[in-house]
Amino acid sequence: MAGSMRRLVSAALGAVLLTAGGGVAATSAMAASGSHHAVDYTPKKPSSHVPGTEVKGLKVTKYCVSGYKPHSVVTINNGGHITHVTTNSSGSACTTVGLHKNCNSIVATGVNNKGQKVTSSAPVCVLGEKVSRSALPFTGSNIIIPGTEIGAGLAALGGLMLLAARRRRRTAPLAG
Repeated sequence: MAGSMRRLVSAALGAVLLTAGGGVAATSAMAASGSHHAVDYTPKKPSSHVPGTEVKGLKVTKYCVSGYKPHSVVTINNGGHITHVTTNSSGSACTTVGLHKNCNSIVATGVNNKGQKVTSSAPVCVLGEKVSRSALPFTGSNIIIPGTEIGAGLAALGGLMLLAARRRRRTAPLAG
């Protein structure tokens, strides 16, 4: 039994190694032959992105663009606030953009690898923060006072029920 199992594992391992070796050999042969056909390069569509589409109480956000012509100037517009960035060798760039209250639509305009004017955009909504009288951020813990009142009321009710149960036991006639 052990000899059969050993042969089975050995055969499976040999098949895996031959398959992997054959794949490496085939890939090497294809790479060595090279491709002499012209490839139609279609540039990827420019895109914009921000770390989060909803930010809480922030005045600025990081704004990144990609897919633009390398080493070109991209204009970033957020409701009239204009910023210019120069893309790197891969056609990407990042900058910090000021935000207005509520929702912002940040639009980037530049050129792609074919020299065509292109745009991309990313929305960012600034969520308001409620502030208490002490100027500390509002944490949503407005259930503490009502919860404490309810808890105290239930504790008092439990005490009254316990007192009534003890009094009832004392006044009940004994059987026997």
